[in-house]
Amino acid sequence: MPKQGEPGKIMVEKRGKVEPFSRDVLARSLIGSGISKKEANFIAKKIEANLETGLCYEKDEIVRMTEDYIKDDVSDKAAENFRELIRSRREMTQIIVVASRKGEMPFSKVILARSIRVAGADTETAFETAQEVELRLRSSKTTRITSQKLREIVQETLEEKLGSEFSRNYLLWRRVMNAKKPFLLLIGGATGVGKSTLAIEMASLLEIPYVISTDIIREMMKTFFTKELFPFIYYSSYTVGKEVKTPLAANPILSGFYEQSAAVNVGVKAMIKRAEIENVPMIINGVHLIPGAISSDEFDARIVQIMLHLPDKSVHKNRFKIRQRQTSKREASSYVKHFEQICMIQDYLVESARKEGVPVISSLDIEKTVDASLKHITRRLAGLEGQD
Repeated sequence: MPKQGEPGKIMVEKRGKVEPFSRDVLARSLIGSGISKKEANFIAKKIEANLETGLCYEKDEIVRMTEDYIKDDVSDKAAENFRELIRSRREMTQIIVVASRKGEMPFSKVILARSIRVAGADTETAFETAQEVELRLRSSKTTRITSQKLREIVQETLEEKLGSEFSRNYLLWRRVMNAKKPFLLLIGGATGVGKSTLAIEMASLLEIPYVISTDIIREMMKTFFTKELFPFIYYSSYTVGKEVKTPLAANPILSGFYEQSAAVNVGVKAMIKRAEIENVPMIINGVHLIPGAISSDEFDARIVQIMLHLPDKSVHKNRFKIRQRQTSKREASSYVKHFEQICMIQDYLVESARKEGVPVISSLDIEKTVDASLKHITRRLAGLEGQD
């Protein structure tokens, strides 16, 4: 029987720990047991509707209610799967150890979901698939597994649940990240299109420890070269053409930007060479990554480049205005002031990308941008692997 809880809340007690009831958590458990997302959300709402606010329920009581509902309205088999999922979760204190050549570490559903996301699945599907893999391991009473065997189980689950393309992509990324050649992602695009945001997202997904921007490389170069010797690196990409005159320049904005990029890309190539020597994956992002300026043939590495852009200039400009309101940095107001020059550089980068066969990806929505980027990178890596 439920006890008195907090006014206005539905509470759940498990092993002496009391916390608020979560419909989302229940729905995820239902999905993990094989019930469709739509049906899981419907059942979770029904269970919540049968619970009274101000009371505290034992978790087992809610589990029984849910199991009875599944049995009556879905099927005996679905109820059995849900019961098995809950039972296996009670054994979660038993750590599953994954053994590889690098050593041993606990199995992580979160890390696995990330790997499945990289293979092309959306975030929710990746988590559900990782849950299914975990359930298989728990059901088999496994406490220790080799990384090779785990890969086989993941591959089999992906094949059954999502299809052979996802299975192939998963194995491709495992090979890429364990190869003797480092993977480097170059993210180009004009100021304010979201290069840094995408770089951080991709670094988290791909577990890449090194992310560097070309502006940081430019700042580093300023410590070695004086303004008199290398004036192009001492100004922003969109004002350098105005500040440093270039002879016979038909378009001083683009001419100055090109000269600055040529100088900065000397530093970019040095970073790539270092990554190659140390065999470490890296993401480099920045406006200076003009398509065609850096040839992958120069390096013994898997280099993939993408170009971001914002097709809607009003959205692009609004990002600067938001940044201007949220920060006190002078750069934010400078972006708005020089928006026309920034757009000119964006158009030049997009045109260069199309000429060089570098994919141009819209950055209006970060989730869609990540999906499109992963799709291209995976396709490109598959092609590079065939050339090795």
